[in-house]
Amino acid sequence: MPPKAKINGVEQKIVRMNVPYSDPAVGITGTYFIGYARHWTVTKKMLENMIEKHDYLLSFSDILSGQLFFIPSRPLLDKIADGELSK
Repeated sequence: MPPKAKINGVEQKIVRMNVPYSDPAVGITGTYFIGYARHWTVTKKMLENMIEKHDYLLSFSDILSGQLFFIPSRPLLDKIADGELSK
């Protein structure tokens, strides 16, 4: 069972996916960890737990790099479009 993401003792909601990739021409294979959560702290906690509790995935893979993408909510997009954040 994958580690849980708990903050202040409360289990947080996160969708966790591991997506395989491969480039056979150069001999590279691996997996992308993808986590969808409402707050970055939840994703960060999940990653910390994977390392601290030795997630099974790390038995046969190495962490090479990472990226974080922010997807704004619809109300925030409306504020950006209306120029409210630049005032």
